[in-house]
Amino acid sequence: MNTTNAIEWQIESIRTTIFFNGLLNTSALQSWLEKVSNSGSIRLNITPSSFQGAARTTNGLLRVNWASNRLDVILASENPTNVQAIAPLSSANDLFTQVMLPLKDLGELPPANRIAYGLVLSCQVQNESTGLDLLSNHLTRVKLSKSSRDLLYRVNIPVESKSISGLLLNRLATWLVGQIQILQVELRTDGSQVQSNLLENVPFSTRLEMDLSTDAQKQLNCSTSDFEKLLCELSQISLDIAAHGESVLSD
Repeated sequence: MNTTNAIEWQIESIRTTIFFNGLLNTSALQSWLEKVSNSGSIRLNITPSSFQGAARTTNGLLRVNWASNRLDVILASENPTNVQAIAPLSSANDLFTQVMLPLKDLGELPPANRIAYGLVLSCQVQNESTGLDLLSNHLTRVKLSKSSRDLLYRVNIPVESKSISGLLLNRLATWLVGQIQILQVELRTDGSQVQSNLLENVPFSTRLEMDLSTDAQKQLNCSTSDFEKLLCELSQISLDIAAHGESVLSD
């Protein structure tokens, strides 16, 4: 088995979701999108109670959606049917600082009730056996065999926040090895279905999908300062898991 912990992770997407206790300023959202994307190519759909925007950046397509007091921001490949990396893991902190952290500056923010942060990473490998070998030092609770197939290992071990006393943070991490498929289903007039894969000749990859969030049962009602601290804490947890694997998810 592999004797090194190093996996050359590439970022496929980075995401932030925030549930606010009140309305956001759509003009501030537009200004934020223009500033962080530094792009003249921006698409907007704005109503008094919702905001949808997309802008090209040097790293991919930045999408933002706000409706029903929920804000979703995601940076990923521009073509959803073309699974590709937008940056190496070494750029994760810079992307977080440049794109996600400025959300704290959206004017006078209403209190945030819940915060989630997601990071999806991948590393191309020659085959499943190579992928399992790479993960052997990252998964401490699973004994991997080179003959294993279709590995999907998911675990959530919550931890108390270092920023907000008494608050639990969910640390949901999923490791898998395989080939990504994007399926298209065609419904025919006779009621039958034809399924086709939109991706061809996709290489094998090792993947790590992280969904980190504050406890859904607790309404935070937190200030902008606490919101910033929590977002930074979730980002750091994702980097720790990426670097050290399951060992950082201690009970």
